[in-house]
Amino acid sequence: MDAIVRVQLTDERDDTSQHYVRLLRNGFAAEKRFADLEFSFNAGGLIRSALNEGKTTPINVRVTGKKKEQSHKIADLIRRKVVEVDGVVDARILQRLDYPTYKIAVDRAKAADLGVSQEEVMKSVIGALNSSIQFNKNIFWIDDVSGNQYFVGVQYPQEDVQSMETLLDIPVTGINQWKLDHRAAAHRAPELTAPVIRDRETIAAPVPLANLVNITRTTTPPEITHINIRPSIDLNLGVEGRDLGHVADDVHRIIDEFGEHKGEKGKSSEELGTTWHAYDPESSDKQPLTGTEIVLSGEYSRMKQTFRDLGIGLSLASILIYFMMVALDKSFVVPLCVLLSVPLILLGVLPMLYITGTSLNVQSLLGIIFSVGIKVANTVLMTDVAQELRQTEKLSPFEAIRKAARLRVRPVTMTALAAFFAMIPTALALEQGSEANAPLGRAVLGGLLAGEPATLFVVPCLYVLMVHEGRSGEKEEDNARAQHNSSLEDR
Repeated sequence: MDAIVRVQLTDERDDTSQHYVRLLRNGFAAEKRFADLEFSFNAGGLIRSALNEGKTTPINVRVTGKKKEQSHKIADLIRRKVVEVDGVVDARILQRLDYPTYKIAVDRAKAADLGVSQEEVMKSVIGALNSSIQFNKNIFWIDDVSGNQYFVGVQYPQEDVQSMETLLDIPVTGINQWKLDHRAAAHRAPELTAPVIRDRETIAAPVPLANLVNITRTTTPPEITHINIRPSIDLNLGVEGRDLGHVADDVHRIIDEFGEHKGEKGKSSEELGTTWHAYDPESSDKQPLTGTEIVLSGEYSRMKQTFRDLGIGLSLASILIYFMMVALDKSFVVPLCVLLSVPLILLGVLPMLYITGTSLNVQSLLGIIFSVGIKVANTVLMTDVAQELRQTEKLSPFEAIRKAARLRVRPVTMTALAAFFAMIPTALALEQGSEANAPLGRAVLGGLLAGEPATLFVVPCLYVLMVHEGRSGEKEEDNARAQHNSSLEDR
């Protein structure tokens, strides 16, 4: 049986939610009475659930096929292998096939003799275990005062049906019982029937359920999940102690042993993606099963897709920004100085993530983008002033950038410090539920620590080295201006 326990942590606590998750996990593992307990924890919040596509764990292995028993066996074989991977926790298969079940089979011949149909037996059992509302929603009552509609149904008291013996004693009646001939009914089952004679009509008494059904104990799946009409088995894997990317790569390599990549042969695993044709678990020569697939999904696949999209977006944005700066500065070299200094931000981001034990994920990547935006904005302010000084005061590149740095050091520093101190609470994750956004704040802090020196020292050096005084383009412009002025003087 599955159960969901929701725990609300108080505000007056000293540790994060992940710390309490580790305490519970270690406590369950240490107690022998919980040896058969399968459990998983979800402390990620709404953001993590959205990234996981609604799953409770960041890695999900889905096996779909024509036969759910075969798919379940493949998923169980994968589970036994992935539990040995460092960083994998809470590995469990969601769909069970061995849920204890009582199967009630109606003896149709006996039921027909007693004037009871299979549907009437079903309604009697459901009414005893649940309520008649489950099969009859046409009876309702409307409150004259409030106008609310209430369904009306009947059910047995819970204390009257507490075992299989009491269930077998419930009476069953049928609309066809009045058609029974009294003598024929008494002849066929005199000990089971107690007819009552009323106006020459035979009305049979209720029949106990035990005389109409055969009950066997078996196991069945409590629920069957379908993906595109095919039964699906889900294996959920939690991650702890390692970053998601490395754990997912190890799981990826393990799944390679249980299936053949879906796609063209000769490509790498990264190019082929996260879908496999599953091998037959009963065969030793690894023959792919027709219609059975293994799909690796969850936050891992969403993270890969996000990284890919962000990479394409950043590349296009860099090209667009470069040409916009070319139009602004009227130079191809100055925007290049700005963009060449951007990778220096990683010198602050990567050590910050390493020191704080934070992985490179979607949140930290967004933090890198934020810090790049702040750094580029400050750099453009300084180079734009330098270009303006070169045109107005006829300064050399060295003098222009030095004066621009002296003029812009205060606004550049104030902008960086304001963003730095604003991100400290996010990086420390002191508030309840703020652990998910901590990588973003830490990446911004690292980027600002490296971006401020790069803006004030590295960019001026690149400007002096790359922007030379008296370039050919400038000479041609000066010559054209001199010729224009001389022609005006001649006139």
